[in-house]
Amino acid sequence: MTMFKLTKTRCVLWPVSVNVPLDGGAVEKHEIKVSFELLPTSESDALLQGADTNKALLRRVIIGWEGIADEDGAEIVFSAEALEQAIDVAYVRVALLNAYFQASSGTVAQEKN
Repeated sequence: MTMFKLTKTRCVLWPVSVNVPLDGGAVEKHEIKVSFELLPTSESDALLQGADTNKALLRRVIIGWEGIADEDGAEIVFSAEALEQAIDVAYVRVALLNAYFQASSGTVAQEKN
């Protein structure tokens, strides 16, 4: 049996399900992968205090991604500017936050049916 190792920092590539709203109350699911730096609770709690908290947390913990394209289908390379565009979209921001909290709590990502 392998011994559990308590590390100060941990980075994970985590699946994120983004639900894009459609007419009539439907959503279209898109799967992306995001690299998160999992922060100590004290640090994430501090980021969640004050103004613009959700965006501040996401700016700090997202360090890369896979599977995001622009309107023409060209891959969007991760950058600070691209991240700002992504987290400015409410349904993207919610998906990223949910995935981060899932990853940071050690909750298993939902399996596809």
